[in-house]
This record gives sequence, C-alpha cells and structure tokens, in this order.
Amino acid sequence: MIIRLKIRNENDKFYIKALVYLLFVTKKDSYFRFSTLIGLAISWLLLLQFLRYFFSYVFYLNLGVGKLNFVSFIFTLCFLTPLILYIIPKKFDKHTFIVTPILALVCRLVLVFDILPMITLIISSLGVAFLLIWVTLLFQNKRKMVFKNIGSSFILALMIDLVLRMIGNTFDITLTLIGSIVLVVVGAIAFIAMNLTDKFAESKDEIKDEIIVNEKDTSVKFFPLFVLSITIVSLIMLVSTLLIFPNLQQRWKIDTFSTGSTEFWLITWLEFALLAGIFLTRKMLHEKIFSKLHKGYTMAISFVGLSLIVLFVFLEHRVFLYLSLISLPILLILFDSIALDSFKYLRNRKKWIGAFALSTFIGLLLYLLQTFAFNFAYVPKAIGSLLKNTYPLFIALPAIIALLSLVLIWKKSQVIKLKSNIKLNTIFIGFLLIGMIFATSLNQPKLTSVETAPSTIKVCTYNIFQGFNEEGEFNYETVYSVLLEINADIIGLQETQTGRITNLNSDIVRYLATKLNYYFYQVPSISETNNGLALLSRFPITEASVISLPSSTDNKVYLSATIDLGNKEINVIVAHLSYDQTNADSLDNRINQSTTIINSPHASDADLLIGDFNTIPNLEEYVIIRTLFNDSWLSIYPSGVNGTGFDGVTAEDAGEFIRIDYIFYKNIICIDCEVITEAISSDHKPVVAIFSI
Repeated sequence: MIIRLKIRNENDKFYIKALVYLLFVTKKDSYFRFSTLIGLAISWLLLLQFLRYFFSYVFYLNLGVGKLNFVSFIFTLCFLTPLILYIIPKKFDKHTFIVTPILALVCRLVLVFDILPMITLIISSLGVAFLLIWVTLLFQNKRKMVFKNIGSSFILALMIDLVLRMIGNTFDITLTLIGSIVLVVVGAIAFIAMNLTDKFAESKDEIKDEIIVNEKDTSVKFFPLFVLSITIVSLIMLVSTLLIFPNLQQRWKIDTFSTGSTEFWLITWLEFALLAGIFLTRKMLHEKIFSKLHKGYTMAISFVGLSLIVLFVFLEHRVFLYLSLISLPILLILFDSIALDSFKYLRNRKKWIGAFALSTFIGLLLYLLQTFAFNFAYVPKAIGSLLKNTYPLFIALPAIIALLSLVLIWKKSQVIKLKSNIKLNTIFIGFLLIGMIFATSLNQPKLTSVETAPSTIKVCTYNIFQGFNEEGEFNYETVYSVLLEINADIIGLQETQTGRITNLNSDIVRYLATKLNYYFYQVPSISETNNGLALLSRFPITEASVISLPSSTDNKVYLSATIDLGNKEINVIVAHLSYDQTNADSLDNRINQSTTIINSPHASDADLLIGDFNTIPNLEEYVIIRTLFNDSWLSIYPSGVNGTGFDGVTAEDAGEFIRIDYIFYKNIICIDCEVITEAISSDHKPVVAIFSI
C-alpha cells in the first residue's frame, strides 16, 4: 500500500519527521543511547589510563631518575591539541571524529609492550591528544545526547575501572596483553556503534532541539563555554587523582593487618553498590528531584558535596571520606541536570575549541603541580619545602574549581525526560557485578598461623623503587617472582608509594601480599607522613605503629610492628632514611633519624631493624645504629667480603656501587646472609638473612 502525503509548508515537514521518529525509530534510539553511554564511559576510561601512563613517566623521567628531563616536557603540549581543530576545516570533522578514537585504541594496545620510558611517554601523550580531539568534537557535534550522559558515563567508567582493578588485585587487568586486547575490542565496538547510528542521531537531535530549545538570536560568549569546559576537566581530575580506587581507600589510613581484611572488602563493595545504585536510578533522580529542585537547593547540594571533598583532602578523616564517596556520584548525576541547559552554547565551534583547549591546559598545570607536590622530596629544597606544606591545596584545587564552575554555570534545568534503557543498563551492571564477585573470590588469600614458633626465620629487606625496574618499566609481577623465590618469613619493603596517578594508581603492597598469602601493614601511600613503607609477614602482625622522623628536606617515618610466631613474638622496625649521600642536609637528617630510632622505646624492644638506610659502613649514622644492633652481613662475613670477593653492595649511586640496604638485629642469632644480585626488578638488590630464634 502506498501512502501519499501532501506537504504544504516547513511546519508539515517537521511534524512528519517527528511522527516517523515516534513510530519507527524509538527502539533504535534506545540502542543508540546505550552505545553513546558505553562509548563515553570507554573514552573516559581510556583517558584515565593514558593520563596515568603519561604522568607516571613524566615522574620517572624527571623525579625518579633524580634529574630533570626537559625533552619530556615537550609532550605536555598534547593537552593543547584541541587547538589543531582551528586549522582543520569543519567539513573534515566527521573524518577526524572517526579516525582519532581508532588511533587512540592503537596507542592503548602499544602501551602493553615493553618499550623505553620515553617511547611510553610519547605514545601515552599521543593517546591523550587523540582522545582530547575526539572529546572536543563529540561535545560540539553530538551536544544533546552527550550532555545527558556526562555524569552517568563518568560513574560507569569508575565502576568499570573498579571491577578491572579488583580482578587484577588493584592492578588494572587491562594493562596485561590479553586484558588490553579485550579493552581495545570493546572500545572499537562501542565507537563503531556510535558512528553507525550517527545520521539517525543527528536527525533525532535536530527534532528534539526544535521542540525543546528556545532558539534566540543571541551571540555565544566565550566565558560560558570556558566555565563549562573547566568543569568537565575538573571532574576528570577529581576522578583520576583523588576519588578512584585504590587511591581513595589508601587515604583512609586503615590499619590493615590482613590482606583479607573485612573493612577493605566492605568499603570496596560499598563503593560499587553506591555507584551502581545511583547509575540505575539516575533517570528517577533527574526527573523526580534535580529537574524540579529550586536553584538554591541545587546549589546547596553542589556546595556541600564538593566542600566535603575539600575537607576530606585537608583533614584526611575517615568520616569525611565516607561522605565524599557518597557525594561524588550524586554530584556527577547532578552535573547532567545542570549541563542540559548549557549544550546550546556549543554551537560556536571555534569558541568551544578555544575554551576546551584552555581548560585542558589549566588541567595540565594542575596535574604537574600535583605530581611535584606528591613528590616534593625529589625537587630542590626551596620548592620542595613549599610543596611539603601546601600539597593538600593542589589536590583540592580541582574540587574548588568544580565548585566555583557549578556556581557560575547554573541555570535552572528544563524539565526534560531523561530516557534510559533499564533492561540494557541492568544487564551491563549485572556483568560488572559478576566481575566483582569473581574478583572477591579470586583475591581471598590463604593466611596461616602457627602454635609453636619455628626454630629459624628468613628475613628480607627490599627497596622496590615504586614498582619500576632499572629500565623504567612497571614490573609488579617480576617483584612478586623475586619475593616468591626468596620465600622469606618477614619482608620489609621501601618505596611502596604506588597508589596515585604517578604510579599507575595500583596498590603494590596489597598486590604482593595477596599473591604471597601474607599478612601486611603499610604506611598509607598518600598521607603527609608517608614514605612508602610496608611489612609483609607469613605470621600474624598483632601490633603496628608509624612514627615520624626528623627531616628538613622530606617526610620520613619508621614502621614498628610485633609479629606473633606462635608461642613467641618478634619485634621489627622497617625504616628508610633520607637520600643523597653527598648532601649536607641529608647527612644531618640521617644522623638525626638514626639517633631518633635508636633512642626510641621501639628500638629497645626490637629484634630486627631493616630497610634502606642510604648510608655506607663507618659513616656516623651507621655507627649510631651499630651501638645497639648488629649488621647481619658483617656477622657472616667479618671482612665485608664473601668467598667470591663480593662486598655486599645493594645499589648504585653516581656510578658507584654501595651497600646501603641492611638487616640489623639483636637478641637473635644470624646464621646466614646474602644479597640477591640477580634480581633486576628494582634499582636496589634485596638483602636476605636467616636467624635462629
């Protein structure tokens, strides 16, 4: 049957288009919305991963190796790549929109392979550049559909990242070859789905814009676009540097003696449940609450939520952290409501490109400030002292900027029905839930305890260089293999501060302890008194405490713990003294730190004092320690050299091989000591000693 319609004017054309849309394409629309949501979430996830790689290697190539690499800073210009769209004609936007995510996925796949640190930095910077260009075009060309899903896609990206890290025991499983291939395939499918429905989406949005948006002949100003873009960048920073697992949990300073601690899993599941619950109910929250709230109430919610995050940064109290965990997903959903009224400003292409590029550049500066603030001990003393005292401000800045931006961007949302395919969303969350259950069962360690103390114990100290090897590659699995082969009963680790953006945001201590089935205690990786210390033990750790050490250049602490060997206890101190054997301030620091340790009540009770002391035999700080403790290496080799002529060196400094890692002891008998010279998983060598108790 042929139906003939007589079209009299443009209004008739519009109503016929709307009728066709309502009759024939509603089901396709739901799949497009879902593919847009997944595509956005994958893009945020990829961007977070590229940012971690990028800033990890900016850190390594500058601070990790002890000198600035000015060439590496050239690649920070990747944050200005949206400006390239100024010189690319608009007619090529569609091709650029298709090509850039493909190139980003290729970069993501390449990062899995063992390549030089500088190459890794270049590839990750290209990945950031391609995604920033894609996101710029995405916001400009798919305005309405994108703005309905900004907050929702952030929440989904957080959930995916959480599940991937739980499966990998805090180490992102997609950083393995198989995991990376799966991520790239899923990402490619999501991007293809978005592009296959591109023409349909454009026509649909065109209809809805005519119905909903009150078109006014007003010029678009730059400032609203800048405020909108800086808010988006601030949200990316909040997610990537502060409110993401395990970074989030490590700021709680939980005294976890066990890798299977109930509180760890409770908090992890609470985070997942909150994100999933708010994600699935976002349509109801928008329609029933946010779209009807008075401006004052909405601003109050935004202000309270972001203020809790700021308070959490400065006060680092558990209560504020729980509240900030709850407030973040609510704020992200609230942003969808606020942003809905702002999408029409993006019709000015050039102003949007300039605003977004300026915002990403400000984001770069904030990232660099955070990177150097977290690692203030590595920078010159004058700057380091300033960063040491003000670093919480740099962490809180994204939340403060987001707060101010939300105040400026706010205009009462229009009551728009936020469509959501509950069935597809529930199925996807169901898959993530299965992943969480699998991860929980997979990563439950088999912890042991004994009734009778063993006759001997093996002790190891190891500076793991924050998970880097000597070539600048992340090698958690290699560190695990070294420790597995050593098979020590007690392990002291130094430089474990990995739970942040400059170290791929993975908790290497929990990763190692869970795989080794050991109890552990660690100094929280991002606290002000942190130096990255941990104690792993085959036997239960019954008490532990962290004590600050005097220092004019960095934050140093020592970790004191009691281990239950059955019918006997052994007391252990793990320490890491100030670096730089040639610096006068560091020398004074080490003397003061050694004196503090020796004069402490923990030292009088301690049987073992292990760690990286950054001092060589016969220097004053070494002599101070020897007034109370014995040196295990010299107990076995009094001349300082073993039978093969090896003198026990554990690290290299300025081309000179030196012995700076020690296992000191008293009250027990040392029967063997060795340095594992074949270990290449760090810039230090592990020291191992066996004691009769």
